[in-house]
Amino acid sequence: MVLLLQYTLIFASVLILVALGGCFSEHSGVINLGLEGIMIMGALGGALTMRALGDSASPLLVILLVLGLLTVAFYFSMNATNIYIIIKDGMARRAQVIMMDEPVSQLDNYFSSSWIARDDWLQSALNNVDPYRDCTVTGFDHRVSLQRVWCWPWDDTASAVVTERIPAIDGKAASGTVPDWPAGKYNVILTKENGNWKIKDITLLEWIQND
Repeated sequence: MVLLLQYTLIFASVLILVALGGCFSEHSGVINLGLEGIMIMGALGGALTMRALGDSASPLLVILLVLGLLTVAFYFSMNATNIYIIIKDGMARRAQVIMMDEPVSQLDNYFSSSWIARDDWLQSALNNVDPYRDCTVTGFDHRVSLQRVWCWPWDDTASAVVTERIPAIDGKAASGTVPDWPAGKYNVILTKENGNWKIKDITLLEWIQND
């Protein structure tokens, strides 16, 4: 019975780590279809490493190396998840401020003050010269898809490539129809301020078609 529990813990630990990585990936909005392949390549890499090192390999060194890699992967996944949430919620709040006249102060939790002052769309809404000034918007379908994210666990700067779409807007205009929100692909730069991620810059890469 003890032997059964011992081997269960040994073999289940791999599945638990892979499942944990899949959960982080899924929570960030990215579906990872290669979990089985990651396990196979990890096992192959470990076997080849042990063969290359031979009898001179120290078990403690190998364990420390594996733990170090797992720590880096864990913090990278945590950062990626937090970054995705900040971008998704922040861009949705930005759209609310522009289209629904929400208070601009709610953007302070997501954007740096310098970017708020440089955002042309936001400033046009605050000056009442935006395309939605004569519209009454009651809701919209906001979608953000994360294409790529990169951030070292110890770094205070991160970059991500996302696409933003609003395929449906509920409301009415004083004349005509409510203008469409332009869909685009953006490069987003984030920095840590007082331990919290904030969007520092958003650069348009290309316009895309709404679904």
